[in-house]
Amino acid sequence: MSTPRCSCIYCKKECSAKGIHTHIDRAHLKLSKYSSGYNGRYNEIKVRAQERHNQALEEYLKKPKTCVECKAPLSYSKRKNSVCSRSCGATMSNRNRYATGWTATVEHRAKVSERLTGKPYIPPMEVTQTCRCGATFTTVAVRGKTKKHCSGSCAARYSEARGKLQEKARKKRAALTNYRADCAFRFSLNDYPSEFEFGLVEEYGWYKAKNRGDNLNGISRDHIVSVRYGFDNNIDPAIISHPANCRLVQHGENSSKGSQCGMTVDQLLEKIEKWNQRYK
Repeated sequence: MSTPRCSCIYCKKECSAKGIHTHIDRAHLKLSKYSSGYNGRYNEIKVRAQERHNQALEEYLKKPKTCVECKAPLSYSKRKNSVCSRSCGATMSNRNRYATGWTATVEHRAKVSERLTGKPYIPPMEVTQTCRCGATFTTVAVRGKTKKHCSGSCAARYSEARGKLQEKARKKRAALTNYRADCAFRFSLNDYPSEFEFGLVEEYGWYKAKNRGDNLNGISRDHIVSVRYGFDNNIDPAIISHPANCRLVQHGENSSKGSQCGMTVDQLLEKIEKWNQRYK
């Protein structure tokens, strides 16, 4: 059975019998009573819904639900959850697994790893590495990748990126400035407690510049064969920076000696040889 149709008395447009009055009211009489639906009760319904939400929120905040892991109160939007975050969820899940004696097998780890990465699984293994500083250390190889340095300080010192930056900086500096940097002492005095006069430090304290403590008569580390002498005579910086070439003196004496040396290079080389035999 077809729907009856009528013509508009204004524009003669044909509409269904049910829609002709809506057409006339909206198109010709410019009435908007149909635009909000429910005969204009949408706003009323919205206000009531907001009031119910505010009432429920107020009741919830009086006694909020807490996270089962960290005991933090859950927000109203997470009131149906057991935990407050993914981190707490993972912690709870892992604890429950270990409590029941569950441990991930190699097959399980391989299955998960290959599904996530799309690459064959390589189980971790302990390997022995030699750092560029000469130290030997044990680390764990993950997917065939291992640590290249024994510590963070060595990683910073020998990293490729740092090396490139240092190389750019060295090109901009004078040769003597670069040589002084290469001859800087990089060892800890505490590693050789019997080789240095720490009583001077107890008496005068360490040297500190004016803007860093103002102890200008304090003790500093001095090169026995001076850096300037090493630069003028083209001596390897590894010799000048060796612990055997170090002594503790007051900073005033250190800065005023210039290129003077406390021993000859031959004497220093002999001292270095004995030092290396003693401390290997």
